[in-house]
Amino acid sequence: MRTNTTVLPWKTITFIRLQVREPAVVMEVPVRLGDDVILPCQAADPSICHVEWTRADLKPDTILSYRVEGLVLTILHPKYKEDKVELVEKDLKKGNMSLVLKNVSTTDQGTYKCRVTSGGSMRINTTVLPWKTITIIRLQVREPAVVMEVPVRLGDDVILPCQADDPSICAVEWSRADLKPDTILSYRVEGSVPTNLHPKYKEDKVQLVDKDLKKGNMSLILRKVTRDDQGRYKCRVTSGGSMGTNTTVLLWKTITFIP
Repeated sequence: MRTNTTVLPWKTITFIRLQVREPAVVMEVPVRLGDDVILPCQAADPSICHVEWTRADLKPDTILSYRVEGLVLTILHPKYKEDKVELVEKDLKKGNMSLVLKNVSTTDQGTYKCRVTSGGSMRINTTVLPWKTITIIRLQVREPAVVMEVPVRLGDDVILPCQADDPSICAVEWSRADLKPDTILSYRVEGSVPTNLHPKYKEDKVQLVDKDLKKGNMSLILRKVTRDDQGRYKCRVTSGGSMGTNTTVLLWKTITFIP
């Protein structure tokens, strides 16, 4: 007897082409209400043949589609007209696929994605390409700060009004630019602890009108006003929600004295 070694045939089950890609970059882009804004998207791939901008909360989600072949620009969502969005440049050879969004309104806030189709020597592939090729942008629309003068008589108390509509406010800060440090009062809803950061402003000098910020009233009471209190005061808030945390300057208040 003898033992036979048999070489069995190999059967190929699958071919796998592994593509290693860097994750997309997520960035936050703040813009003031009514301004124009550029949503950046840059690619190094010279074979780009199609770019698409989308916004996930829209139906349909595609805002703009552009094909290099034939220079065909298609705006697919009725909210975004040609006078509302456009590409920075339609020659994609340089890889600049940034989107211009004009006259921004509060309804423009959302998460935008830039994606491309690239063509190679083998075939055209729809791909999620590296950082410079695809970007995910969280657009934050903010109302412009209000600037006003608040007159007050020497020795009187005065309220510096500050009102926000955002229900997700988690902190408020009052500051005065000519002071060092410039922060007068800082207050966080979590823990409900006001912090007076400048030695000039004690608890008997300043306080918030309403420490329950759910109603958005962040007005500051300034007591027994002296000439040293004259200056420009700033109210700013930090809000947290699905878009992340951001800080907004709501208004500037300048105290002037009534003779």
